[in-house]
Amino acid sequence: MVRKIVFSIYDTTTYRNLVPIAEELSEDYEVEYLLFDELLQSADPSKSSALPADELKPHRFADEYIRSKVATKFHETPRSKKKVAVQRIIEDNISPQLIYDIHSYIKDTSMDVFVSGHDRLPFIKHVMKFSETADFKSIVIQHGINRPDLEFRNGQPVNRQGLFRPSIEPQSWAIEKFKRRFGFNYGAFLFCSPYADEVLTMGDFFTERIRKLREQYPCNGAGTVTTVGYSEFNPGSIKPVETNAESALFLSQWQYEAGSWTEQQQKQLADILRTFQRKNNLNLRVRPHPKDSEEKISRFFNDFQLSRGAGLESDIENHDIVLTVDSTALLRAVLRGKVPGVIDLPWEQNTFSPFTHDHVLSIDSDFVDLEQQASKLSETTQVDYLQRFCYVPSLDESSKFNTPREYLAAKITSDLNSIGPV
Repeated sequence: MVRKIVFSIYDTTTYRNLVPIAEELSEDYEVEYLLFDELLQSADPSKSSALPADELKPHRFADEYIRSKVATKFHETPRSKKKVAVQRIIEDNISPQLIYDIHSYIKDTSMDVFVSGHDRLPFIKHVMKFSETADFKSIVIQHGINRPDLEFRNGQPVNRQGLFRPSIEPQSWAIEKFKRRFGFNYGAFLFCSPYADEVLTMGDFFTERIRKLREQYPCNGAGTVTTVGYSEFNPGSIKPVETNAESALFLSQWQYEAGSWTEQQQKQLADILRTFQRKNNLNLRVRPHPKDSEEKISRFFNDFQLSRGAGLESDIENHDIVLTVDSTALLRAVLRGKVPGVIDLPWEQNTFSPFTHDHVLSIDSDFVDLEQQASKLSETTQVDYLQRFCYVPSLDESSKFNTPREYLAAKITSDLNSIGPV
C-alpha cells in the first residue's frame, strides 16, 4: 500500500523548510500539499509571497473547506483583549465544523501523515485534533528561531494580554491550570498542541524548552520531541571557524517597518554599526531585508555600502563577520565558519539563548576589541553552538544520517507500517 504524506504550506518559510523534505522522500510515498491560497496571494503585489503553487502538485486549497470567510481573519492575533477573547472562544470552544469542514478535508485526503511547520493556524490545529480519531499521524517541524513561550522586554517576560495569554510563572497555578484548560484547548504555547504525535526541532535547546512546556497542563507530556536539525540549511558538514575578520555584513530586519522600533531607536542601531565599523577599521555592508522600505534604507543606512544583488548564502560566504539583531541567518553564518555577532540594543536586551552564546560576539557602541574577542571562538564553541541550536547529524557519531533532510524524511515515515488505513 502506498502511504500518503501531506505537507501544509502557508508562507515562504514553510515552503523553504518543508518542500525539500517532501522531495527527499522516495517514490514509495505519495506526497500532497495543503495550500492556504488566501496567504499565497495579496491584493498588493509588493506584499505577495509569490509561492509557486503551480509547482506544488498535487495540492488542495484550504479555502475549499472553509464554510465562512470569517476564518480568514484568524491568521493574526488581535491587539485588543476583548477581540482576543472572542477569537479564542470561536476558534477553540465553538465547534470548528461551524466554520471549517475538517471532516470532508480528511475524507478527501485519506492521508497517513500530516506535516506542518507550526501548530497555531486554526485550520491546521483542527486537522491535528482529528488525527486522534481519524488514524493518521500528525507531525510539527520547527522552522526558524522563534520563542515558543512569550516575549521579553528589558530582561523581563511580557504578558501583553494578561488573562488572555498563558503565563510561564503565574502567581497562582490553580488559576493558570483553569485558564489553560478552558481557554487553550489546543495547548498554551507554540509547538504544544496536545494532538501532535511528534515535534521535530532544530537543536537541543529547543527540544528541552518545548518538552518542558509540553509537560505542563494541559499537554501532560503527550507526544515526543526530537532534535533533528534545520532542513532549510541542511548542513552535511561545517566549515571551521576563521577568526581573521576584515569585512562585515549586517542583516537588516523590519522591526522599524513593523512599528516595534521608533525612529530614534533605528537611528541608534545605525550609529552602533558606524562606530563598530570605524573603531575596528572594517568594511561593513548592509543587506536590506525584503520588507525594508526604501525610505528606511536611505535615511538610516545611506552612508553604508549596500548588498542587494547576491543571494543570502553567497553574501554570507563573501564576508568574515555576520551581524544581526535576531535573525535565523546567524545559524548559517556559524555553519559557514563566519564570526557571528549580535547587536546589543539597550531597549531590546536580547537574552534569548541562540543570541547570547560563547560563540557569538555581543556588539555595542563600546565594542573595540574585535581581534581579542574573535580569538576566543573555536571549533569547540562552534560545535557546541550547533548542537544546541542547529544540530548537524554528520557531527554526531551516534547518528546514521548525514543531513537534517535525511533524518527528517526518516522520522516522518517511521512507524507507517503500523498505521492502518484512514
